[in-house]
Amino acid sequence: TGLFSDELDESPNVWMIGVYIDGVMASTIRLHVASGPQHALPITEAFPDKILPLLQSGAVVIDVSRQTSRLEFVRAYPFLTLLTMRTTFIAEDYFDADYITVACKPEYQAAFRRLSGCVNWAPMRPYPRLAKPTLLMGHDCRANRHAMRERYPYLDTTPAMQRSLFGRSSTIDRDLHFELTAGRRDRDAHGKQSSTTCVAYASRSGVSSNAVLA
Repeated sequence: TGLFSDELDESPNVWMIGVYIDGVMASTIRLHVASGPQHALPITEAFPDKILPLLQSGAVVIDVSRQTSRLEFVRAYPFLTLLTMRTTFIAEDYFDADYITVACKPEYQAAFRRLSGCVNWAPMRPYPRLAKPTLLMGHDCRANRHAMRERYPYLDTTPAMQRSLFGRSSTIDRDLHFELTAGRRDRDAHGKQSSTTCVAYASRSGVSSNAVLA
């Protein structure tokens, strides 16, 4: 059929986004948002040792997957990848995320590093349902938010823009903001790590928290 799908397309915390140009789908991206181990994240399947400590600490994590574009549109609109990835930063603002994660092939890591401030968190591993191994990259939202918006002013968002895109998921017809950020509130309410110390926690777990924008 030319379509790629898995059971995580049906999870309640998923956003499957299409970017259209003149009525034709030009690119897609899939985002999962989580702040606890009970929330589905595709990246957890391949890198549980890196991701579960973050979720157990209550960090809000946005996982990026299934990003793809039609070749003819990429050639005609070189900014298409930037436009598609912008949806991730709209989600970052809406959920006040701590981290953005992505599993990617080695040949794509330079693009993720340059365009979204990601750094390598783990070397290549087999990834479920994909033929080739992938490596783990991550973006520390707290450490890099100002630098990213200074470099790319188009990343700035408004509350109305955030709600229009993330006020409901692709599978649940209600706002999941409260539920998907509950882990962080529970952590803070019990006097555990604040969002500023979550970076240190990630470092102790073997995750690099310092991103350098090339």
